[in-house]
Amino acid sequence: MFYGGEVLDNTYQIIKEIGKGGTGVVYLAYHLRLQKYVVVKKIHDNFVGKINVRTEVDILKSLRHTGLPQVYDFFQLNTEVYTVMEHIQGYDLQHYLDEGCEFEEKDLIRWLLQLCDVLEYLHGRVPPVLHSDIKPGNIMITPEGNICLIDFNISLDSREKVDVRGMSKWYAAPEQIEKAVRQKAGEDTRYIVLDGRMDIYSLGATFYRMMTGRLPVQDSREFVPVTAMELPYSQALKTIVGKAMEWDIRKRYPSASAMHKALLHIYRSDSAYRKLRILNICLYTGCGLLFLSGIWGMAYGWKEMCRGAYESDHAEFYSACENYDNEKIISTGIDMLNNKKYSSILEKDHQEKAEILYELGNANFEQEQYEIAADYYEEARTEDPGKSVYYRDEAVARARDGDIYQASYVLEQAAVRKMEDEDILLAKQEIAYQKGKYSEVTEIGEGLADTGKTEIAGRSALLAAAAFEKKGDMENQLLYLEKAYEAGGGIRCLRQIGQTCLKLAQQQKQSRYYKEYLKKAETCYARLQESPLPSFTDSLNLAIVWELEGEYKKSYDMLKTLTISNPDSYMVYMHLSYICCRQEEQKRADLRDFGEAEKFYEKAKALYRFSKEQEDSAMEDLENIIEQMTGH
Repeated sequence: MFYGGEVLDNTYQIIKEIGKGGTGVVYLAYHLRLQKYVVVKKIHDNFVGKINVRTEVDILKSLRHTGLPQVYDFFQLNTEVYTVMEHIQGYDLQHYLDEGCEFEEKDLIRWLLQLCDVLEYLHGRVPPVLHSDIKPGNIMITPEGNICLIDFNISLDSREKVDVRGMSKWYAAPEQIEKAVRQKAGEDTRYIVLDGRMDIYSLGATFYRMMTGRLPVQDSREFVPVTAMELPYSQALKTIVGKAMEWDIRKRYPSASAMHKALLHIYRSDSAYRKLRILNICLYTGCGLLFLSGIWGMAYGWKEMCRGAYESDHAEFYSACENYDNEKIISTGIDMLNNKKYSSILEKDHQEKAEILYELGNANFEQEQYEIAADYYEEARTEDPGKSVYYRDEAVARARDGDIYQASYVLEQAAVRKMEDEDILLAKQEIAYQKGKYSEVTEIGEGLADTGKTEIAGRSALLAAAAFEKKGDMENQLLYLEKAYEAGGGIRCLRQIGQTCLKLAQQQKQSRYYKEYLKKAETCYARLQESPLPSFTDSLNLAIVWELEGEYKKSYDMLKTLTISNPDSYMVYMHLSYICCRQEEQKRADLRDFGEAEKFYEKAKALYRFSKEQEDSAMEDLENIIEQMTGH
């Protein structure tokens, strides 16, 4: 046990103990060199020697996911073994349970989706990585409201043998508990399979606890399945959680991706979940009209009120479309489609219904949920079979989802109806891109470049630019990115132009176009600085452009600003060090002072050690420069 103030490895000052896991004790510590908080985990003595900690830490250090903490370091003091990882701000779910918090369905679904995404990533490694100890205490909620999965009892699924080490009794899968019991008894446990479905169970058990307030003790007579309980949650969500924690491993979701897909479709599978706000208003108002005006008067009033409510929701829906608020589009649009009081309106106006379905498809497409988007587009063309964009965008979405056969079939249906050539060509261009036929993509792009339809020209140009990038033709990539921007490509397109110009400049330093590429990149990144929320990368790239142009003062000032907003970026300090070196080079030899350059280099080197970057040759180049300049 450590007390506040003790320093480990001359680097980590212990602040306090913050938890105990199945395999060790966890401390909050302060990194004295980097001046940031980290988490230090002391591995229990009884586990040291039983596991290859070094190997496991190397595996954890290689993981790169926003829903996982970054593992920084591994060290050994005498016989004691420690790991160091990123400190995640916020509270774990157990904290909120202890506080008696009740969770809203939308939050539960969002966190489940995020956790499934994390598990998809872990289980998709070679070999698959199993967390083995998912529970409320190991799920952090960040200040932004997102999850981070912490405190691995890492297991490597070799498809032959997965040992049981640390686990949490209430949340461990039945097969995990059985294997642990039999291992302790010295029995042969090779026949008991532990794979990703073990984590699926623990995930289901965790959310059972959050939804019901009860411990998920399935071997107890008092256990009640979540699907059989009266809870303020949709039946669809209860069904998903119940399936995840099936006692029989064969009845669970076969993978995290299968569970993820079920969650994505949850809103479409359970219309009872929708909150029919207007219905209650109509009911109360309708009751009054019944006594005042009789049956016919009530019916007329009901109809008019529903029409008014529909128009209100309709206006809200299209306002979300104009603002590209995808989450609002999806929630409002689905509510409208599932509201039984609106069914008579939409059944009479097939074009209106098709437009709602189409916008739902667009919102899901923007979120890269291509299969769901394609399904909405398909429903839209069923409602209004004469509109070419429904066929076009369904084909594109099917192609993005990898279903080339179905995408081609949709285009055949469009051809039968003699749809517009431009729409069909754009979809064919997308299919060609997904097939890797990049020459065909660029050929179609040339044909659509001069079409009078701005949207088609812009989308086609972006596809052509992506194809030229795949072909290694950055000049033509830039040409088509500029065409896409002229067609209304917006900020995203401007950012791509800036990145491409910067790459071209860095690759062609001896070219007569070098300064021209830099100037174009500078223009793009300067415009991005004027946008409401310029990204860190935009600002850093602008500083890099100024550095390459020899505008050291402007670059230095921008980078110093970035040290405040992004103090953990080694790249900022790396470029600061390089600029200081160049500025000192311009002075007389007897006036040069590389102290500041060295200070920034040491900071960059320390941060680089803990960064998520695998290798950066620029750091090696900077090291050589520092050695040459300083002589040490």
